[in-house]
Amino acid sequence: PTPFMTLSKGWYAAEAENGGQRWLHGQEGFVGLFVPASGAYKLNFEGAAYLKERHLTLEIDGQPQTQATIAPGRQNYSLELKLSGGNHIMRLYSPEPPDRPSNNGTPADTRTLTLLFSKLQVSS
Repeated sequence: PTPFMTLSKGWYAAEAENGGQRWLHGQEGFVGLFVPASGAYKLNFEGAAYLKERHLTLEIDGQPQTQATIAPGRQNYSLELKLSGGNHIMRLYSPEPPDRPSNNGTPADTRTLTLLFSKLQVSS
């Protein structure tokens, strides 16, 4: 078996830009995660912060695992994870309050945005 993930609550609809991407709905999004064995893994993704640098806290099963600073420009990120084999709930959380595009030059877009994710994957 190989690791796999599925999006849970806390995400806006998929966007086709840049090969597919999703924004957190406000400050947090959840992912169901399965890894076949205990060990070290990496969470790899392309990310960007809305308007300004923001922080990302990654929790596994309610326990803080790692943190990163996400820049406004799209970049590749790779975060180290230590996981036991089996199913997990991963929470991606940005502590900074979200901003609305409608307040920043895009009147029709009333979403509350913090962090954007693309190409999200777990590897061993």
